[in-house]
Amino acid sequence: MGWNYVKIKMIISATLLVFSGELLASESGNDDYCLMINDMAGKMMEARQLGIPLAEMKKPLNALKGAEKDLFTDILISAYEKPRFNGEEIRKRYITEHQNDWYMNCIKVYQSK
Repeated sequence: MGWNYVKIKMIISATLLVFSGELLASESGNDDYCLMINDMAGKMMEARQLGIPLAEMKKPLNALKGAEKDLFTDILISAYEKPRFNGEEIRKRYITEHQNDWYMNCIKVYQSK
């Protein structure tokens, strides 16, 4: 596996460690939490576009529990339901769209509270 594979897996693992449980319980962390969702959605779609196997990307999520595990699994699965593209420009567009979709959904959830 290449450097991108290792880098993305490390970023996702570190992000999950840092944010695990803390921001879900914190009302003041809504903006930070949604930005973290945005970042994770981007990294997960980037992994998809690089061809990193879904099973490998799912492994760091096994450390999570409950709603967090469900949320991050949903983000990951939604990335892997999309096709993989060869062109760099279309890959970037899909990564951005995936980020925007999840960020917008997060904002909507917190606005409705």
